[in-house]
Amino acid sequence: MISLRKIICLMCLAPAVSMATPKKIEMIFLSPKKVSMILELLDKKQSISMSSHLAQNDDPHCVPMGDGCFHPQLGYIEKKVEAPPSAEAAKEAAEDKKAELKTFNALETSLVNCDKNNYFDIFCGKEKGDAPPAEIEIWFDISSSLKSVDYNREPDRCARRSFMEAVIKGCKSKVRASVYNTSIKEVGDFSSVCMSYGTNDQKRLLSWMKDSKAKHLLIVTDIDEMSVEMREFLGSNGAKMTGDGVKAFTSDDLVDYAKDFTKMCH
Repeated sequence: MISLRKIICLMCLAPAVSMATPKKIEMIFLSPKKVSMILELLDKKQSISMSSHLAQNDDPHCVPMGDGCFHPQLGYIEKKVEAPPSAEAAKEAAEDKKAELKTFNALETSLVNCDKNNYFDIFCGKEKGDAPPAEIEIWFDISSSLKSVDYNREPDRCARRSFMEAVIKGCKSKVRASVYNTSIKEVGDFSSVCMSYGTNDQKRLLSWMKDSKAKHLLIVTDIDEMSVEMREFLGSNGAKMTGDGVKAFTSDDLVDYAKDFTKMCH
């Protein structure tokens, strides 16, 4: 017979069951909207058309003839000759380039940490480490699949950025924003939130969620990330799920949601 004392000792040695640290978890699953899909398709079509035109002019089968060349299948292709820019046009281009130099406003500067050991690409954001936990953490998915749900012809502008700016303005130091795909890093330059490249790792994401020490954790991703494992984890932790049901939640809805989200900061 095992004594009660031994049973208690064995229970003390047993590993503790890990639970999600955040008191509140919220996850938004964005779905594509028709307008963004059409714009993306138009841009892709234009890119393909330009590539095709350049390929025809560089084709070795295109025999030089006059100002262009003759292709056995495509016929005569006129070479496009671009007129040299005027002095006025060159001056305007130089001024535009000068205006595009990166600057930071006060809100962005407060998020940037340029410690030599903590670089986030060219944006000087910092790796998530042992910094004091924020009351609210917002993680933005920046994997390639986000391009289909948060597309904008201006690469530095997107719904994720508009939402983040509005929340930071309303919640100030209470909120900390990060971006993730296969790694997670705190936001440096605001435009980094609009990136869409690479893939993400859901196992890592679940692990990061469990380790987060924020009181409120909000994750913005796309509808493709709603897996059985993710739903079970969110459900077991009483998380709020938006955009996972019948009604789609688009990037426009995300921007509108900023007003309601910031109310919890006051």
